[in-house]
Order: sequence, then C-alpha cells, then structure tokens
Amino acid sequence: MHSLLKLYFKGEEQSGEQSGEQSGEQSGEQNGEQSGKQSEEQSGKQGEMQSVDLYRFKKNDIKGFNLNYVNYIIDIDDEIVMDKNSDIHLYTIGQNKHITTYIHDLYIKKFQKKKNEKNLFSSCQWTVIYKKLLEKEIKCKNGEKKIIENFIYVTKNYSDKKFSILKKKCKLKNIKWIGKYDDNGGIPIYLKKIKNKNGNIKNSGVIIFVKIRNNEKIKKAKLIFNKNNKEGYLKLENTDIGLSPGQIITFYLPFIIKKNNITQYIYNIDKCLHFPIYYHCIGNAKITNQYLNIGIYKKIMEIHKKNNLTTF
Repeated sequence: MHSLLKLYFKGEEQSGEQSGEQSGEQSGEQNGEQSGKQSEEQSGKQGEMQSVDLYRFKKNDIKGFNLNYVNYIIDIDDEIVMDKNSDIHLYTIGQNKHITTYIHDLYIKKFQKKKNEKNLFSSCQWTVIYKKLLEKEIKCKNGEKKIIENFIYVTKNYSDKKFSILKKKCKLKNIKWIGKYDDNGGIPIYLKKIKNKNGNIKNSGVIIFVKIRNNEKIKKAKLIFNKNNKEGYLKLENTDIGLSPGQIITFYLPFIIKKNNITQYIYNIDKCLHFPIYYHCIGNAKITNQYLNIGIYKKIMEIHKKNNLTTF
C-alpha cells in the first residue's frame, strides 16, 4: 500500500527504475544487448503486475486513507479537461495502454445517452505526454487545508514533432558519480567536455551515455550542469519513449580494449565499431521533470486559464 502511495506522491515511476547505488565495476555489456521482443514481454509483464496490485489497493485499502488530492486528465489537442477525479493514477510519460483504456471507458459511459453524437474519443489511442503536481490551499469548515493537484496531459498525436522536446530533454537532480573528480567541484576527470568552435568549454557540458530503463539499450546524450554540478539538464541525441519524473537514469562511458590490453574510453562509437565495445557504469541521477519549451508551456497555461485551473 505504502509503496503505491510513494509512487504516486513522489513520482517514482515503475518504468525502468534502477537502484540508487551502482557498482564501480566495468559492465560487460555490448551493443545490441537485448532484443525488442524481450523488451516488450518484460514491459507487458511489469504493466500487468502493476495493474493487479493497483486494482487490489483501490478496491480494498484506499478508503482507509485520507488522501487530499484531485486528478485532472487534460486533452492538450482539443484543450479540454476530460475528467476530474480523486482516483489513483500511476500513468508514466509515454504510456498509452492503461490511459487509453481509461479514456475509452470514460467516454463510452458519457455517450451512452447521446445516440446522435459520435464518440471520437473512444476511437483514438491516447498517450501521456506530461505531468505536473501542484500543492494548493483551499478553504473548508475547519479553516484551510492543503490538497495536491495532479495534472495529467494526454494527446492522440504523440508522434507530432512539437512534442519531440518532451522526449529528448529533462532536468536531473541528485547527480552522483563513481571514481575520481576534477578540481572544479565534482565532475569526473574522465568525462569529455563539450567545446565550441573556438575550443572553449561550452556551458560545462559533457558527453555521456545513459540507460533509462533496464530493458533498453544505452543511449548517447549531453549533460549540462548547473552551478553546483549536482543538478543539470540531460539532452538525448535521439528521442525516447518518455522521460518520467522519478525515473533513475544510469550513466555509462563506453570503452575498448586495445591489443596491448590497455583500456580506452571512447566518445564516438561509430569510429570504433571494429572493436568490441564495453560499458563502464560511472554514476546515476533522478529525473525531476521534463523540459517544457515556451510553445507547449503557453498552450498548457491557456488551457488552465480557460478552465479556471491553477497556473504555474
């Protein structure tokens, strides 16, 4: 029970969470580590187990908790609030199976008595693209109390290019490293700094390789630090399925073993494909939230204002 609540309120999503502590040993992972079929099977089993546990919790235990929260499921395409409820929703970013089922069932019920209207909502596949938790104070008989507002934004056009930024960039916190550090406040000495055309280091950025979920391949990215080097922004080279708040991202660096048995880190895998490529785990971090560009942010704020919802 408590683990489910922890997932909900702290955003620690089930999709691809990894342990916060990582071994400093070199991992013998190579390119093409798992097939897509195995990934789908593991993902399906995990989703099935989660839904069973969630169903039991909602049926047997949720009534015993005084949970002051409200969910808003918002259609970002049509700019409408599809549903407002106080149920438990554990939808991850990029997830479509469970949210689609929920919306289909919701609108089938809504259109039962509307025989002359066509139910377009139950003929689409919906995907969660963004989530936002806000704390709000409301007046009641005993004074004021705090509630949590959970905004879940969905779309039927997840492949639209305007949503690419949500699938490529996110903010990180609790960045932790394994190994030796430089003298500038905690960046490992083996990370290659990103330089501009003049040869100067650009925004303390480094080339990094990451694994977002246990059943996926390692991906190339750029990591841009803030001032204390404990937080920063991650930008993937290619789009991901979805970057959910609470997910643990593991950092890796690829290396090769030369003929003289000397290991060497590499930062461009394409130039070393004639060598077996291995990966060394060097640290991890947690996703705090996705990166919203100004266009999507403005659209969300317009929806909130039009529907008298809390702005942020």
